[in-house]
Amino acid sequence: MPYKRTMSRLRIAIIGSGPASQEPLTYMGARWTVRGLLGRKLQDFAASKRLIIEPHLYWPAGNPRDYPIPGTYDALVFPGSKLNIDKQGLEENYWMGGLLDFIREADQVPVLGICFGHQAIAVARGGRVERIPKPLGAEVGFSPVFMTEEGQNDEIFDGIPANFSGLFSHFTYVSKPPRDSSVLAYGVKSDMVQAYKIGSSTWGVQFHPDYSPQNIDELVDRRRSRLGRMLDLSNISTINPERHDHRVLENFVDGAFAALN
Repeated sequence: MPYKRTMSRLRIAIIGSGPASQEPLTYMGARWTVRGLLGRKLQDFAASKRLIIEPHLYWPAGNPRDYPIPGTYDALVFPGSKLNIDKQGLEENYWMGGLLDFIREADQVPVLGICFGHQAIAVARGGRVERIPKPLGAEVGFSPVFMTEEGQNDEIFDGIPANFSGLFSHFTYVSKPPRDSSVLAYGVKSDMVQAYKIGSSTWGVQFHPDYSPQNIDELVDRRRSRLGRMLDLSNISTINPERHDHRVLENFVDGAFAALN
């Protein structure tokens, strides 16, 4: 009788911080929230390796008490948002204080912060987030990422060149890394922290390994008026035939499955 492999199962809690006005994104012909798209992409990647991911979606931006119960998840992901978690964002969105408390008290499991999530983890752990100053103003589309020596040796960047282009959409950035962290990558500004690691299994990345170039095109189309006041839209590039940054998400999933064993 042929051997039949038992499929492994990983419970990932996805903490969505997008407001109700967050634009839907396209994936596989359907429209998704940011947290929903991430959950589906994680499932599809795991299925390609005969693994199972159970994405559990939470939305504290809509319900400030909507967080997972400790012990009910094996990994945490904090995806992007059209909101900012700088000083102004914290003053305007009272629920963000609860998000920071949750991050500080979360179970010791693999954690990944993406864009807004990257910044939220940094603020929760003593880092600083600021507006991107002019003349840059914003970083949208593909933009350079420069790994540090620590980044070149970290598992989250396995299989990715030391200098690569990440897919971005952000107006604020981590200017001071979180306490007790290692900076894994910088951006076009010397103080722009594009990736860091805290401890053995918490990462933040400013770019979007979860988005496709089409998703950035969708956001640019819907935010054209605002973006046009901040930067030259003709300089936004979403074309990159040798994309590497999506591997961060795959590497995180591989590591989270390995942590189960």
